[in-house]
Amino acid sequence: MKLITRTSLYFFLISLVVLILAGTGFYIYFSFLLDEEINDQIGIDETHIREYAAKHNALPPLSPIAETIITFDTIQRSLPENFVDTILLSPLQDEYLPYRQTRFIISVKGHNYSVALSKPLFEKDDLLETLIKSLGIFFIFLLLILYLVSRWLSNKLWKPFYQ
Repeated sequence: MKLITRTSLYFFLISLVVLILAGTGFYIYFSFLLDEEINDQIGIDETHIREYAAKHNALPPLSPIAETIITFDTIQRSLPENFVDTILLSPLQDEYLPYRQTRFIISVKGHNYSVALSKPLFEKDDLLETLIKSLGIFFIFLLLILYLVSRWLSNKLWKPFYQ
């Protein structure tokens, strides 16, 4: 194997590993940002519901058009507030889809209600899938260019040694 071929191969393999690690890190970071954005949106909806209940002393009306699923249940005991991922029947698409959900308690007219707010994650999944495909194509193109530039540059640099 020629020295230039070996050099190009090493450079290609190192570049491949670096790009795979960078792509994985980017995916994890971007997924985290999308999760935080969904959590923030749920928090805003929670604030609106709490403000409506405090102002009108009634449960807010449910909008069948909204992508957020809101349910009210009468409860006797408290429950922890946290975010969970779950699968729910989407009212708009009539199929089971992934949702991020939180539960909290409000008091209206002396009754405690557990409010479940659920936001769809399918937009996040679609966005991440598109991002992965785009990054994959970009990384393949970048690897090809890096390989060709490395080969050309190595050829130019090693030419005096071959002569």
